[in-house]
Amino acid sequence: MSRPILFLDVDGVLHPLQLEFKDGKLSDEHCFRSSCMLQLARIVKETNAEIVLSSSWRQFDGPKEKLVNALALYDLKYMRWTTLEDVDGSRASQILAFLDVHARQCKSWVILDDEDVTMGRDSLMMLVARQNFVHVDGEKALTEEDANRAIQILKQEEDC
Repeated sequence: MSRPILFLDVDGVLHPLQLEFKDGKLSDEHCFRSSCMLQLARIVKETNAEIVLSSSWRQFDGPKEKLVNALALYDLKYMRWTTLEDVDGSRASQILAFLDVHARQCKSWVILDDEDVTMGRDSLMMLVARQNFVHVDGEKALTEEDANRAIQILKQEEDC
């Protein structure tokens, strides 16, 4: 069964890009801002999108566990993540490779990221990626406007 796919970054999307310290140690209490998590939940609910983790959080067990727990509080989960290996080292190329392998399982897709993952690349596929990219302001993290744009992209139902 094909469904929309949401490629999710974490830092700068589910919470602002800022380091907070408590008692001289790095704190993760600012992680997973409620307003951002609610917007993510709205995207998934309105589009039936599958979350695919494209964040570097996919590489480490501790952060992955924190993410799983945070998503569960909003009735969300992710089952897959993009590969760690790719041709040119870019997140966009990892996403495009994932789409190539899983095209039959995808009817539309969007990238939520605070970094411009398509910048500086001029291939035809990168142009396609730009059309499916919501550039989240890392200082604000995911907003209602970002979520509205993601929903609009996911409801276009193009072939992957």
